[in-house]
Amino acid sequence: MDMMKAQILGKVSELEFAKKCLDKGHVVSVPINDHGGYDFIVENGFYIKRVQVRASESPRFDNNQKCGRYKVNCKSTKGFDFLAFYMRDIDVWYIIPKHVITSSTIMITPNKLNKKKSKYDHYRENWDILFT
Repeated sequence: MDMMKAQILGKVSELEFAKKCLDKGHVVSVPINDHGGYDFIVENGFYIKRVQVRASESPRFDNNQKCGRYKVNCKSTKGFDFLAFYMRDIDVWYIIPKHVITSSTIMITPNKLNKKKSKYDHYRENWDILFT
């Protein structure tokens, strides 16, 4: 994917994330600069969470896999509380707490054809985890 297309995908995904949060009744704020390590501050009246948004349009297939894996570059987990990862081609979100991210790159395999359960399955479309 070229740089311009990746930037557009990133911005569109950020807007999709903000819309989802607003639809759920949360307050969404955007930092003035992008040096904090997060894209949004989301609050529900009691708690404030910092969220980094990442996205992909298509999975990677390796060694004749029946289901694709999505590669997510996390860079650093220092600035955010949650990673929101959007799989645009299948319209699925993963809301992952930073404490379960153990490396700068994670692989997520959402397809149910995968016999091995992913450690991230619990976070698929789990929007409530932001404030529990």
